[in-house]
This record gives sequence, structure tokens and C-alpha cells, in this order.
Amino acid sequence: MDVVVAVRQVPGERKGGFHYVTADNFIFHRYKRSAQSEYFRCRKYESFGCLARLRQTDHQYFKTGSEHNHENETEEIRKIAVVNECVKYRSDYSSFLRITYNV
Repeated sequence: MDVVVAVRQVPGERKGGFHYVTADNFIFHRYKRSAQSEYFRCRKYESFGCLARLRQTDHQYFKTGSEHNHENETEEIRKIAVVNECVKYRSDYSSFLRITYNV
């Protein structure tokens, strides 16, 4: 039986792209869609050969693959958050100037 997993969607590097982050701080990317489900695999699939997988059906995420074969990605998630924060402030130029120059 598949286990339900809490997942939050975080903006990615590409416009309109997302990272899917689990509560235990692993990052997944969507790699396939069907009419009923979306499928995600660990972003370390290629570099570490990690076979951890998720499936989303009816707005719930289910763990369907094996366990991760690497440490969680807490530090990488922090870096993504900083980049996203910079992009957010940069998009509003006046906010960017206020923060940078304390105007």
C-alpha cells in the first residue's frame, strides 16, 4: 500500500517550473503525466541513481518508489528559498532599491 506524503510546491529556476519538496526535505521533479495522475522522481535520479518516486492522484501525494540513497536536501532548499526571495524583490524594482539602499 502506498504511503501518503505531505508535499509543498516551490518555484523553480525556470519560469513556470516547480520543485516539489517533501516534509523530510527531499526535492522531486515532475517527469510524467497521465489522465488520472502525475508522477515525480527524486531530483538526484541521474546523479545518484536515486529511485525514490511520488505519484499525485486526487490532490494527494503517495510515495511509490524506494527509499532515497542520499542525505536530505535541507541546504539546497535554503538556497532555493534565497534565490526565490531575491527574484521576488527584484521583480518590484522599488522594493529592490529600498532593501539595497535602505531608502
